[in-house]
Amino acid sequence: MAKQSTAPNKAEIIRQYLSKHPTASVHQIATDLKAHNISAPLASVVKFKNSTGRPVPTNSGPNAASADSPSTVDSEAAAIGDLVRSMSNSVSLRDVRAALADRGIEVSFAKIRHVLKGMGMKRRPRR
Repeated sequence: MAKQSTAPNKAEIIRQYLSKHPTASVHQIATDLKAHNISAPLASVVKFKNSTGRPVPTNSGPNAASADSPSTVDSEAAAIGDLVRSMSNSVSLRDVRAALADRGIEVSFAKIRHVLKGMGMKRRPRR
């Protein structure tokens, strides 16, 4: 039979450290817990995963939208989708772009094509 250890495992040590220091960086966790042989990658995995084992969504970084300004990419895609759904079956990229320009939304043809492809509308070849 395997020997059971009563000492907490590394993940539990990191969680205990995070409960006392919730704003600690991954590097700080790794350096402070070096005596327990805890590496920065392990500290990162434990810090950024919740109890279900899935990564916790973060809204930080250089490309993240701020809380004050809504994301224009999402609103552009939503506007394209709403407009295309309200139009008839045959959708012209020029018509979509012109209708969005009337609303004050400037989008590229590539963006419109990308949204249409995501909606399942295939590009028709020329005849």
